[in-house]
Amino acid sequence: MIGFGAPANYFAQSTYYKWDMGRGVVRERGGSRVMAFPQEFSIGLIAGLIEECGEAWPVVLQSCGSFWGKRQMDRLETELSAFHGERMKSLPTATAHAAIAECLAVHGWGRAEFDLSEIKKRLLLVRVNESPMARAVIDGKLDTGNKPVDALLSGALGAMFTHASGAAMECREIRCTASGAPVCEFVLAPEGRLSGVLALVRKNASREDILESLVEQ
Repeated sequence: MIGFGAPANYFAQSTYYKWDMGRGVVRERGGSRVMAFPQEFSIGLIAGLIEECGEAWPVVLQSCGSFWGKRQMDRLETELSAFHGERMKSLPTATAHAAIAECLAVHGWGRAEFDLSEIKKRLLLVRVNESPMARAVIDGKLDTGNKPVDALLSGALGAMFTHASGAAMECREIRCTASGAPVCEFVLAPEGRLSGVLALVRKNASREDILESLVEQ
């Protein structure tokens, strides 16, 4: 991954955010206003959704994440095309992946690493450290049934890679630090291919069993 201090890094923190302390406004490099939420907000958000929506609370977060991911990629297409001098879809895969990972990190979603080991089977694995939603569940001691909780990021990744690949993609979290895993891990695949993943996750299937079930399809 390109470091935040690299000259060619669009998301270098020294230049990405513009602070107007007098007005109390922060804008990102493209000019859009940025809002920062404390962890207490995330804890309250998840707790409120659990109370109001019951077991459907992840569906709400997945939808919200998808909305953010789509809008963010629309902006990135314009901004990175100007920065690199070519359309994002024309960039080398490593450059596009680095841009998405850096975008997620600078916006506070966690630090993502992409695993291409299953790409020939049309599966992309994403491991994320420092997930704020998983941290909120842990620190807030919320009862989520010991299941993966970062549906917000799952929705965002699905939308972002749908845009980047030009094909409908979906994403599901298969491991989560909130349920004791060392890292949050997501799997991306063409739309419709992950229909059985949620049931396997609810049965506490292992990461290996989940991936094996997808490879067999």
